[in-house]
Amino acid sequence: MLGGLLAAAALLYFAAAVLMLTHLVGAATSLAARRAATAGLAGAVVAHLAHDALRWAGTGRGPFAGIHEGLSTLALLVAGVALGLRLRGGRLETLGVFVAPVTLTMLLAAQGADARPSTPLSGALLGVHVGSTILGTAAFTVAFALAAAYLVQEREVRQKRLRGMFQRLPPLEVLDVASYRSIALGLPALTLGIATGLLAGVQEAVGRGVPIASWRHYLALGVWAVFASVLVLRAVAGWRGHRAAIGTIVGYASAVAVLFGYFVRGAGR
Repeated sequence: MLGGLLAAAALLYFAAAVLMLTHLVGAATSLAARRAATAGLAGAVVAHLAHDALRWAGTGRGPFAGIHEGLSTLALLVAGVALGLRLRGGRLETLGVFVAPVTLTMLLAAQGADARPSTPLSGALLGVHVGSTILGTAAFTVAFALAAAYLVQEREVRQKRLRGMFQRLPPLEVLDVASYRSIALGLPALTLGIATGLLAGVQEAVGRGVPIASWRHYLALGVWAVFASVLVLRAVAGWRGHRAAIGTIVGYASAVAVLFGYFVRGAGR
């Protein structure tokens, strides 16, 4: 049953992405096509949630018990945000076309993740570490989608060829502000995740005589520094628009590298 739900979620995410793309490019502009895309995304979220809930119940491991559960939960959170935007309506609903492929990739990647915790943390503290990191990354994923849409939209505006799909994207100012707010929400969560991760390093160093911080910790601090710089430079130096979007994409690429690091068990430890 778990396999069937996983396959259904993956297929529905893919179908929703295709339907949203056809609507965005103008190949299917009817209300029925738009509703079909929303229904596909909603069905994917339901199947995904059912799969994870059954897995949690069967294994006794919650949504933040480790990288396997955490990555799948991350995909579910991002998909939930995309679905919420579509149900709300307005131009922000078009961001689903940027988010759905990322969500599908995360869901599939979660199936290959090691289910064992990658830190010596356990119990509630492990849940705080994984949960806060995942919540922060979910917010950064939304910020990434907004930044990518901003750069695409900006290029078309500069070249004075704003037509077709680009007329359905949100205005540049809306994308810029929404991306900023997503980063502002994600940074405190990431801060908590890094703090608990370093605590795990201290515990392991004391117990086993290994270095307190690994390369994954340094990468995570780098992610934090990039996103913190985007916020600080926006407030102090007026960084908005193009430069903020580039910083957001660089920060998200670093965050993805950190997640990938959890798949490389034993490296740098």
